[in-house]
Amino acid sequence: MRLHSPAITGSLNVSQSVHYIGGQLYIDKPSDPLVQVSDGTRTMLSGYITSTGGLVGTTSNHPLAIRTNNTDRITITNGGKVGIGTTSPTETLHLYSSDNVEPTLKLESATTGNQGAQLEFVNSGTDADDNDIVGTIRFKGMNDADEDPTDVHSEAD
Repeated sequence: MRLHSPAITGSLNVSQSVHYIGGQLYIDKPSDPLVQVSDGTRTMLSGYITSTGGLVGTTSNHPLAIRTNNTDRITITNGGKVGIGTTSPTETLHLYSSDNVEPTLKLESATTGNQGAQLEFVNSGTDADDNDIVGTIRFKGMNDADEDPTDVHSEAD
């Protein structure tokens, strides 16, 4: 099958039901439909790989980016670190802003009563002791030399 339009030109090897309707490509398959895009080195997947949920990801050793306005907004590295506002996160979750909008983590609850938003630190290790550090909140300031001259450190048990 060959598709022609101002936006799409190419060929497909069809093994299930593929439809091109109104400028959109549809793939119908009884189970586990999947679209794979590859340049021979990098591979990206989208679809339902199991009957229980959807999938978007890569099968090669490359990061996955989610974009708006042709700019990477969320990056998941091949090691599983997530960056929002950065393409090279250095922590498990890294929020970054390069403009005058501060990166803000907002916890909001619309419930009534005493079930408000929470920030919870949990040590799920099997050998937890009475004096283990469960979590740390650090407030750091960085100077122009990329040094952290101020460090207010607080720990909770």
